Parts: sequence; C-alpha cells; structure tokens
Amino acid sequence: MLPINYESWHHMPDSNKNQALDNIKERFDLEVFDDYIKKALERHKSRGKIEKSPAGNAEVPIGRCD
Repeated sequence: MLPINYESWHHMPDSNKNQALDNIKERFDLEVFDDYIKKALERHKSRGKIEKSPAGNAEVPIGRCD
C-alpha cells in the first residue's frame, strides 16, 4: 500500500515507490510493462553514444545536446 499523506508523487520517497512497484509486479503479469521499461532504458542509453561522421574522419555525438 502507498501512504496517502503525500500531496504529490514527486514528494514520495523512492523507497516507497520501489516497494509499490514490487507489490504490483508480485500481483500482476507485467510483460508489457517490462518491455516498456527496456525500451525507455534503451532510448536513454542511446543519448550518449558517439558515431562516426559520414566522412569517417570525425566523431559526432548522437541524440540531444544539453
């Protein structure tokens, strides 16, 4: 169960969020959810990759430039 004394999900400690996710995973089959997480992690991971430029002589970052 989740405590109801938080006004926002963002204020809830990560340990509570992780416990809630663990409880949900125990009760439901979340293959779709797991696939979604894997895709989200892959998108996040690809932001920092470096790729060769078409000319082949320089490296160019792929993804967002912050």
